[in-house]
Amino acid sequence: MSDVKVTFIWHGKEYETTMSEFESVLEAALKLQIDPPYSCLEGICGSCSAVLEQGEVDSIEGRVNEQSTDRTFKTCMAQPKSKFLRVNYDKTNT
Repeated sequence: MSDVKVTFIWHGKEYETTMSEFESVLEAALKLQIDPPYSCLEGICGSCSAVLEQGEVDSIEGRVNEQSTDRTFKTCMAQPKSKFLRVNYDKTNT
């Protein structure tokens, strides 16, 4: 898989970028300098949690996609498994 397109929703705004399939979702958000929520970077605290609105990720919680019952995932421990992601920080951190 080549670069993944990702859209982040944070504070009511949308931000788009591309990321490597080997990056964490949080790393992609940090490169955009949108100041996403995070703390421990180890998947423990849950501060970086977001809702996956589109796409699929592998995370420490298992595989998450838009059909999953619980689409909340820890972005610091998740990597993309689809060509497009839509990640909403507002639904879990407002």
